[in-house]
Amino acid sequence: MHLIIFSNILTPRIKYIFNFIFKDILKAEVEFTGNSAYFLQSEHIKISYGDESLGEELFFKSTPLLFSNKLEEIKPKTISFGEYQVPFPVEQSTLPFDVFAASFFMVSRYEEYLHQLNTEEEFKPSKSYQHKWRILDRPIIDEWALIIKSIIRKKHPTFKFQEKKFQHQSTIHFSMLTHLPEGFLNRTKFIFSAVFKKENNYLSSKFDRLTGVGINNEQVLEEVNKIVASKKIKLFISSIFLKYRLIILKLMAFLSISRNNLSAY
Repeated sequence: MHLIIFSNILTPRIKYIFNFIFKDILKAEVEFTGNSAYFLQSEHIKISYGDESLGEELFFKSTPLLFSNKLEEIKPKTISFGEYQVPFPVEQSTLPFDVFAASFFMVSRYEEYLHQLNTEEEFKPSKSYQHKWRILDRPIIDEWALIIKSIIRKKHPTFKFQEKKFQHQSTIHFSMLTHLPEGFLNRTKFIFSAVFKKENNYLSSKFDRLTGVGINNEQVLEEVNKIVASKKIKLFISSIFLKYRLIILKLMAFLSISRNNLSAY
């Protein structure tokens, strides 16, 4: 059994935000249809999105945002919902606001695109609607998704959502130490770049090594190899960084991945 979503018009925005909430967050299988007869005959969990309900399904009343394919200036009206404000209020709906339009508005960072159309100034969070509505520091989309999940479970107690599994995978961001290019002219340009451009860290890296601030590559690599061999650790390295695997190993040790932490693997 899965969720079947009905809407008279299935726009890319509708499919995107429904998939994001139901598949990505709630881990539920979703089917879309614009056929009302097929929808009403279905034995799956029914959810409709539009102007009016078709029957006894969970009905979420819509607002125009998800039916548009244009970037338009909008000033959302709001209502109180708990301890904060929510946009796109509706009536005679499962929730008192269009939770899907509100979610799309925030996930797509809609207002930031509008801001860029009018000015080249930086968009400040303090000027955002989310700050105004007192939800900027909340995982608000996840909260709304869990509310929807609770509503579905209340109406359909036998329906089971898949358990959401979390996997921690550490990543390391690093900059490669470049070598001096061949040729007097090329070297001159390179040194000039190292002095005046922040992106070129050649001189700072060399300074770290001379002063002892930089790590001892050989010693660290030897220690990491011992740990890896003793714990039989599986290292997953992206193919794009495969040729830099030794540097990645050294940086892993430099970031204080201790023996105790590694034993958890």
